[in-house]
Amino acid sequence: MSALAKSKSHHFYDEDDQDVLIQFDENSFVPVTPYQEDFEDQVNEAQEQLLQLRQKQEMLERQKLELEELQRRKEEFTHGRAEVTEQLSQSIAHLEREAARAQQLAEECLDSKESFEQHLRIVEMLRPEHWSRADLRDELTRALACIEDAEQDIAQAGHLLEVRKAAPKGVRVTEKKSTASAAASREQGFLHWFKCGLAFTLPLMIFVGVALLLLSIFGAGN
Repeated sequence: MSALAKSKSHHFYDEDDQDVLIQFDENSFVPVTPYQEDFEDQVNEAQEQLLQLRQKQEMLERQKLELEELQRRKEEFTHGRAEVTEQLSQSIAHLEREAARAQQLAEECLDSKESFEQHLRIVEMLRPEHWSRADLRDELTRALACIEDAEQDIAQAGHLLEVRKAAPKGVRVTEKKSTASAAASREQGFLHWFKCGLAFTLPLMIFVGVALLLLSIFGAGN
């Protein structure tokens, strides 16, 4: 069938009532339908968008975790700084007081040491054997006054002499251990030499005992 035969004729009338004949071919029209490629492109585009959204979500979650970690560390720093600041301030004040007391104690110890050295020199210079009978009363009075002055200074410095008793337990324990170790060492040394002496003299003692026994036997026989 020719193209002319496949064509259809349609009659239209214009305003002047004139018959207008229009012919067209049905095969010249292509139906408008979506292609398969368009669907695949849309699916791929949607998957790509989902992937981008998922990556963005993961990035946001990482940022959230980092911010939470930073916030936690910031709070830890703030709390730690406040606590350490308070501890350092209290420790500094305590050490300042202790340093002042230690300095005062050191000064008192030096003063007492100088005073004691002076008393010791005076006391050592007291020689009763050099006193004459005529000056004995005056010398004794002066000597007793020197002794009394020394005793007064010793009594006044008693709190300084008690410092050693107030030493930390660790120091006292160390001193006790050292004393015990020294005593044990001396005891072990005595036992060692006692055993050595016994080992040397025991054979001699046995020999002497046997000799005395023989002498007594033979002497009785005679």
